Parts: sequence; structure tokens; C-alpha cells
Amino acid sequence: LNKYVISGKNAKGQALGEDTTWIDLTLEAPLVNDTHNGKTIPENATYTTSEGEVLSADNDFPVPSVNDTYVYNGYKYIMTDNVVNGLGWRVTVIDKTATTYPQIETYINDMPIVSMATTYVNCNNLISLPNDFIVPSTVVNFTSCFASCKSMVSLPASFKLPNNTKVIGSMFFNCTSLKTLNNTFVIPESVTIIDEYAFAFNFT
Repeated sequence: LNKYVISGKNAKGQALGEDTTWIDLTLEAPLVNDTHNGKTIPENATYTTSEGEVLSADNDFPVPSVNDTYVYNGYKYIMTDNVVNGLGWRVTVIDKTATTYPQIETYINDMPIVSMATTYVNCNNLISLPNDFIVPSTVVNFTSCFASCKSMVSLPASFKLPNNTKVIGSMFFNCTSLKTLNNTFVIPESVTIIDEYAFAFNFT
């Protein structure tokens, strides 16, 4: 069992710290790309604070705040705080024309990735993700994650929904080339929101 302190502010501007809120997380897989955790900003990365300050390589990561953004390795991460996700990063791709995409980060600046909502939406050339792609165990929201990825034919067996997943609404909506999923893809009992469009217009 691992404990992480939430720092910074919530959406109401209230300070969060050691005496207010803790997150207890059981990690389902080893951390990947954890060089972004509480260290300096790496090469070819850009961190923009909610106040508009732009920080690049070799700068220290600032204390994270809601609406901070981090751009690295083809992805844009946005710090969010809401009822569904909690406090953490939401990730989206920058270039929607690629046929595949690299592994996403697990933690950035001591904060977890909590949402893959719309991460690959409308990536019409996406065929699949890398065979070793691992979903961070902290992700809870997959709303429209692959919606309208019309060329996607499969997901790797390594792509598994975490046991604390909450939302998969419209996750595979309009993935017209997707005919099957690996038997490793299991919807956990923790899911509270799944709509009629989660698997609409595919598997035919």
C-alpha cells in the first residue's frame, strides 16, 4: 500500500496538504516513466502553469495547480479537479494523425494520471497501441477515450482497465473497424457509468 500527499489547491482555491487529504493507492503495475515524478522538467517538455508561466527543460517542476498543462512525448496533460476524476492529470494526444502512440506517463510532478477521457478521440489513423502499453492504475475515467477511432482494429493484451475505474461511457463509440477485444479486457465492478454508446457502431 502506498500513500501520497495531495498538495496545491482544489477547484475552489482551498489549500490541500498533509493535514487535509490523503490518497491511498494500491499499485497494480510498476511505475513507468517515473523520472517525471518530483524532479526537473526533461528535455523536449514544456510545463505551463495556470497563471501562464512557461517552464522548459532543466527547470524544477512547480507545485501543481488546477489548469496547469504539461506537454511531452506527443501528449498534453492537464491538471484537473472534479467529482469524477479527483485531483490529477487528464491526458490527450496532440497529433491526431498518427497510427500509434507511445506509453503515457504514470505520475507527473508527484501527481497521478486520473483521466483518459477523450485521450484518442477522433484519431482516425490509430490502428492500435504498443504491445507493452500499460494503463496507469490511477486512471478512473475513460469517457470517449477511443471514440471515432475508425481505423483501430485492436488493443494490446496489456491494455487493462484498472480496478478502480468509474466511467467508460462512449469509450469505443464509432470504432467501426474494431471487431473484438482481448479477453484481458474486463469491465471491473467499480464502474458506475456505462452508456448505450460505450460499444456502439462496432463489433459487427
